Amino acid sequence: MQLMEASMNHLEHGFASLANGETKLPGYDQDFDLWLRAQATLLRERKFDLLDFDNLAEEVEGMARAEHRELRNRLEVVLIHLLKLRFQPGHPSNNWLGTLGEQRSRLGLLIEDSPSMARHIAGYAEHAYRNAVKKAAQETGLPSSTFPATNPFTEAQLLDPDHIP
Repeated sequence: MQLMEASMNHLEHGFASLANGETKLPGYDQDFDLWLRAQATLLRERKFDLLDFDNLAEEVEGMARAEHRELRNRLEVVLIHLLKLRFQPGHPSNNWLGTLGEQRSRLGLLIEDSPSMARHIAGYAEHAYRNAVKKAAQETGLPSSTFPATNPFTEAQLLDPDHIP
């Protein structure tokens, strides 16, 4: 308890220096936010011997997975709306167009922040297309067979803010 209180008193640094000179670091499973702050401080101060390498590596890998998941999810939403616009043209709504524009904008920002993600667009779009067909069919009431078996949209069409089928 005393160690945790000492850690909480030094929240801005992410770790506490105890009276005996020992450094008490917050545990990964005890206080995630405090642990993150401590790891960032240790990195900046180049105190590599105190870093929690295993959990730090796991978190960095998790960040990369989250970026890929975001790319796949946004592509799926774009595909759903492109399918609805192409195969139910008499029913376009400003809502659909707004969502399509927002997702394309966020895809652009994601790729701008991480240019290497662009090489995954085609593959992720192919995978996302199957789910997009199911969801577009549910949302439109059209049978799944209405939609092409493979993704009819090019990578450029997926990202182009001016492309409306």
